[in-house]
Amino acid sequence: MRNLIIVLIFGFLIVACNTKPEFKPRPIDHENDLCAKCLMKIGEDHYVVQTMNKNGDVKFFDDFGCFAKYNQGVLWERFSQGEKPKTWITDAETGEWLEIEKAFFRYGDKSPMNFGFGAMKQQNEGFMSFEAAMKYFKDNNFSKLDDKLSGTLKTDTSGLKNEKDKKDEQSSGKCGEGKCGPGKCGG
Repeated sequence: MRNLIIVLIFGFLIVACNTKPEFKPRPIDHENDLCAKCLMKIGEDHYVVQTMNKNGDVKFFDDFGCFAKYNQGVLWERFSQGEKPKTWITDAETGEWLEIEKAFFRYGDKSPMNFGFGAMKQQNEGFMSFEAAMKYFKDNNFSKLDDKLSGTLKTDTSGLKNEKDKKDEQSSGKCGEGKCGPGKCGG
C-alpha cells in the first residue's frame, strides 16, 4: 500500500510538472502589471501588448513602441528562448485582444508612450500589417527617439528633436541653424 501511494504521488508530480501553459491572453492587473520596457504600470487597455513564451512566462508592454524596441534586444532573446512567443495586442478602439500578426496598424494615435501606433481588427485605408509596422518603427528611428524621451540616452540622437524642442530652441536663440548670429546657436 505504501508503495502504491509513493507511485501515485510520483506520477502526480510528473503530470503536474509537464502541463503546458494555456496560450491565451491573460487579464491585465492594473495594480501590478508593468511594461517590460519602460517599467510603467499598464494604465489603459487600448494599446497594450502581451507576449507569452513557451514556458507560459508573460510580459506586458504599455505601447506598441515599447514592444518593438524590446523585441530588438538581448532581453527579448532570453525571454523567447529561441522560439517565437505568442503575442497579442489590444484593439485601440474596443480593447479586445488580437493576435498581433493578424492586427492592422494605424499611425497617428495618442498612445501611452507617444509612439503613435494603434492596432485594429479590420483593415482600413492607410493601415499597415504587423510586419510593415515593425519595419516603419525601425526605418524611422523610433528606437533612438525612445531613448531620448526616456532619458536613457546611449546613442547620439542630437539630430532628433520634436517640434516643441525646435520651437523652444528657436525662440531662445539656440536653433542650430545659424540664424541667431555667431556664437549663439552654432552659426
